[in-house]
Amino acid sequence: MYEYYDTSYTSRTVNGIKELYETLHFACNDCKTRRADSKMAVQDTHYPTFVIMRKNFCSDCWMKNMNKNSG
Repeated sequence: MYEYYDTSYTSRTVNGIKELYETLHFACNDCKTRRADSKMAVQDTHYPTFVIMRKNFCSDCWMKNMNKNSG
């Protein structure tokens, strides 16, 4: 499935997580050249914590894998 997964990159502030998000780029686990999608999310609302989430594959590799599995 093409899901987002938590990373170890967290922050207690919006500015902190935004700074991290702007500097990090996750490579695709398959081709290692294109970027995998990432996003910021709230991890804990009781003790406000933000996390960067990522996908394992770029959209091109994900499509290739889906085509292989459907045939």
